[in-house]
Amino acid sequence: MRAMSITRPLLGAVVALSACAPDRALERGTRRPTSGEVGGMHAVPVLTIAGDSGSGHPEFLGVVDAMRLSTGVIAVADRLRPSILLFDANGRLIRAVGRRGSGPSEFESLSWLLRCAGDSIYAFDAELDRMTVMDAAGGVVRHFRLPTPPFRLSCISGGVLAVLDRPRIIERMDPRGRAIRKYSGNLWLANAEGDTVGVIGEFDVGENRPLGRLTSIAIAKERVYVGTAESTTVDVYAFDGRRLSAIDIAVARREATARHYERAVDRMLEAFTDGGYREQMKRELLKIPRPDILPPYSDIVADVEGTLWAVISAPGDTVTQLRVIGADGHVRGDVTFPSGTRVLEVGPDYVLALEVTDVGEERIVLYEIRVG
Repeated sequence: MRAMSITRPLLGAVVALSACAPDRALERGTRRPTSGEVGGMHAVPVLTIAGDSGSGHPEFLGVVDAMRLSTGVIAVADRLRPSILLFDANGRLIRAVGRRGSGPSEFESLSWLLRCAGDSIYAFDAELDRMTVMDAAGGVVRHFRLPTPPFRLSCISGGVLAVLDRPRIIERMDPRGRAIRKYSGNLWLANAEGDTVGVIGEFDVGENRPLGRLTSIAIAKERVYVGTAESTTVDVYAFDGRRLSAIDIAVARREATARHYERAVDRMLEAFTDGGYREQMKRELLKIPRPDILPPYSDIVADVEGTLWAVISAPGDTVTQLRVIGADGHVRGDVTFPSGTRVLEVGPDYVLALEVTDVGEERIVLYEIRVG
């Protein structure tokens, strides 16, 4: 199961961007891999869904999320398309659900797809501030609203939803009397109907800047992972809010290069379709001094068994690299994917990812994870 891992539009929301890789393992790569073979773990692509004239699928315009049901059906949400596309286990389009609007089967700005209860599809619309619950065939079952707007969401099929609130701005003074602005949000749990069932605590959400560190969350059976990226560790909490332990991702710090910084800025601006505005904002963002060191990881996701997957590569690296850590805290290995791959969902033996070709075509790729 996953938390949000796709970058949202800019400035006013804190945006997830970058990460770090161990030593110079990523620097040495020169080829564009189609599968990963690091630490005895292999990511083998078994299904690719791409919209083009030959396939008959609608073109992906800006995928924000995707999820896979137990039947093999894959649901895809696009930020520029007010519908959810359902594909069968062979990648054939089954149907498109929804249209623009605020009615029962309508959307304005899809942001997340989650599997919270069996094979139900939970679709969150940021513009309507509403969760739509659908059955496996795409039929709308109900809607509900969360008590507060979310910044991060993660869910498990047992029906527990982890919500990190949209951050509040907190201003404090340093010893010299200068204002320090921090972003803070509450992390709490809800049931499959959106009712509050527990509180984990309040967390610093991160830094509103390119290559800034940001807090990620992931939920698994009986535990919630919280990664603030302040260090190489991820904290583990019980559902009652008790801090159980900390898991060390075990990555070495790396210098943030000009290449990393420019690619991170580009990623922040991908959601903007106006080329002139995007170039103007890029010039402004590049004026912000880049940090000396990359954050140790940019995102964390977890499968239902509690295995933690941390994205330890950075924008601009030659590959995307994930470190896989068992629920016992032991590193199981690393898995690599093509550069720029965005992990959307993980399972015990698969990764569902978004990739962009050299000509800008978006595609959904299902990888089978093999060990040994």
